[in-house]
Amino acid sequence: MRDVPTLVPVLLELAWNARQSVHLSEYFMGAESGTLSESRDEPACTCGRSFNAVVNGHLIGAVRLYFTGLEKRWAREESKKKGGCISGEQGQKTLQSLWARR
Repeated sequence: MRDVPTLVPVLLELAWNARQSVHLSEYFMGAESGTLSESRDEPACTCGRSFNAVVNGHLIGAVRLYFTGLEKRWAREESKKKGGCISGEQGQKTLQSLWARR
């Protein structure tokens, strides 16, 4: 998800389209109907969340990972400009310090 966030929606769409497969159907059983979900808004038996809710969660997660990566790269570049390096607890403090100055 972090490396190629643009693939996340594609993979989730593939999963929805393959929900009748023997390997995936148990994850798409509707909590209310007990049969294979035909609606992306119907909660599933396995987690109680709808497919749309799962998709939103994964997309938010992918975006968060992507922006966290950008933030860390920015912090490393800023640290290099100042002649230091970022690692461990000191790295986290440096990141927080640089972020506060933005």
